[in-house]
Amino acid sequence: MNWRPRRGALGHARLLLAFALLAAPAAAQPPEALPRVEAGDLVYLGSFALPAGDGVDDSTEHALTYGGAALGLGPDGSLYVGCHAWHNRLARVSIPPMGETASVLAPCTAIPNLDAVDPGAGEGLALGGSLLWRSRLIVAAWSYYDAGGDAVASHFAGPPDVAALEGPVRLDGAAPGLVGGYMGLVPDDWQAALGGPALTGQCCIPIITRSSLGPAASVFNPDDVAADRTAASTLLVGYPADHPLSPWSGTSPLYNGATVIGGLAFPAGSRSVLFFGRHGDTFCYGTGDECGDPAESDKGNHAWPYRHQVWAYDAGDLAAVKAGRMAPWDVRPYATWTLPDMSDHGSASMRGATYDPATRRVYLTTVYGDAPRVHVYQVRTALGSPAS
Repeated sequence: MNWRPRRGALGHARLLLAFALLAAPAAAQPPEALPRVEAGDLVYLGSFALPAGDGVDDSTEHALTYGGAALGLGPDGSLYVGCHAWHNRLARVSIPPMGETASVLAPCTAIPNLDAVDPGAGEGLALGGSLLWRSRLIVAAWSYYDAGGDAVASHFAGPPDVAALEGPVRLDGAAPGLVGGYMGLVPDDWQAALGGPALTGQCCIPIITRSSLGPAASVFNPDDVAADRTAASTLLVGYPADHPLSPWSGTSPLYNGATVIGGLAFPAGSRSVLFFGRHGDTFCYGTGDECGDPAESDKGNHAWPYRHQVWAYDAGDLAAVKAGRMAPWDVRPYATWTLPDMSDHGSASMRGATYDPATRRVYLTTVYGDAPRVHVYQVRTALGSPAS
């Protein structure tokens, strides 16, 4: 005899199946289908001040004035920040409410063995970036005027105590002048496509032929930054001298010799890699008076008036580079926009930028006058336009 379930039993089974389908998680969205970040997705929250010094003494070695580079997220809701630019020391400060002044949590501390970045550079070194990774601190540095291309390494690693860092380590996928700067994390959804959990880059530094003529980023694994070996990396976006984003001495909204890139952010839930920096459209080489630049008097690169600017890139293009379908210099930003809330009278003196994935906040330092100031933006949870 053929067995058939009773009508009530069949209905009950169908009801259970329906509930199971409703409760099942939605299929994971491919990262290339995630939305892009647009200008309206960055909401300005305000700013806070950094103290003039770290409280140790009144020397420039312990000053935060004329600092602000190598900005990075620290442990327990803090920030690493470069101290006075002459001395290449790193401090750690609190993140206070907007409008208040940060407290120094760790004083301005020298990076051990910093001279080994470029043994022939003497005092001509600079801190480029900092990154907290699994309770380890990664710090990048660069040779300021490396005319001979003599720099041999760029990254240090160790516990969050700056004085215990070891290195420097060379990243093997690009010259030190392309990687020894800002750093940021890659969201989980993108790590397979890009080839690693973190990005590091460098742009727009003196002797431009050894760096990038436009925003640059290489993917790497911070776990590989160890003093006894070279670390693997892959250049995903970058513009060597024979492939500039725009001409060094030209007029362009994208890049010229006066452009500065302070850092990057890669918000989870998006397909956008954002670079933050300073730019002016019309390049001029000369003194400030010769170039009509009231913000900077020295002889050099000018493009006044300057603005704080975002360069927005599609991470799908970076993934195409990793897969060998594009060259790093074929990638172009899908948008740029200004950050008018940070206006400082046309000088646009951004020094550093970093992103906190937990709070979705971007921190940016400016130096207008003596002490750096930290400006804060929130990346909206509901991001801009969906994938097209």
